[in-house]
Amino acid sequence: MAVHHGKQGVVKIGAASVAEVTGFTYIESADTAESHACGDSWKERVAGMNDNKGTITCHYDPSDTAGQDALSIGAGVTLLLYFEDGSTTGEAEHSVPAIITEVGRVLERDSITERSYAFEGNGAPTEGTAT
Repeated sequence: MAVHHGKQGVVKIGAASVAEVTGFTYIESADTAESHACGDSWKERVAGMNDNKGTITCHYDPSDTAGQDALSIGAGVTLLLYFEDGSTTGEAEHSVPAIITEVGRVLERDSITERSYAFEGNGAPTEGTAT
């Protein structure tokens, strides 16, 4: 069984890596519409529009002007997500046009300051390989 360790994950905006990423999620989904009628015993559905969304968490780095600063609320970005073995040439790349919908800030007395970002897809993602 092939497995991958999370330490290999990378998030980029264009050529710039987002600094200090501690984790990210990416979810693809499809809307459905119920198509059953009166008298049916089971619900039936048809697939509708596809969608995607996700989150990114980081240790806050104020010097990351091309990465973390670019993830401001309402910003339209194309995220490059690498889940498996980093962003070296030939590795799987998920290109996701997105809009940043939330920015969170966490400060706790005994931990590193964090930033979190939520995004929603803005069109179809593509899968390819890193160049």
